[in-house]
Amino acid sequence: MPHLPDTSETLLVRLGDSRDRAAWNQFVATYQRAVTGYCRSRGLQEADVQEVLQEVLLAVHRQIPDWKPSGRRNSFRVWLLRTTHRICLKAIPQRDKVDRAAGGTEAQLKVASLSAPDDAREESCDWKRWAFQWAATQVRD
Repeated sequence: MPHLPDTSETLLVRLGDSRDRAAWNQFVATYQRAVTGYCRSRGLQEADVQEVLQEVLLAVHRQIPDWKPSGRRNSFRVWLLRTTHRICLKAIPQRDKVDRAAGGTEAQLKVASLSAPDDAREESCDWKRWAFQWAATQVRD
């Protein structure tokens, strides 16, 4: 995940107006890759990743009118990360119930031997890099 810019409080205020398409476009452009990268790093398939993204955007839409800065640095990004994590966790058990592969040990070994696409590996590394940088700033502060 690339370094994310600090969240603009004015952008968050603008998100309170659901008709402000430019604000929502800017928000999605800023955070979509972070959310989808996190989901992929948790092993979600692309359809599940997109579903989680939609749920996260819906959660932001529902909560943003009541959001108030806590005074702590990156408080919105922390909230967004926790929300993404929680929604992602909900998607994993559902995926496990639906996507159980048929076949024995041989089929499982074949599936396990397949490598992830380069994009997914790169996004996972980007996510881990961003998470480490964020954690480091929390320790310093």
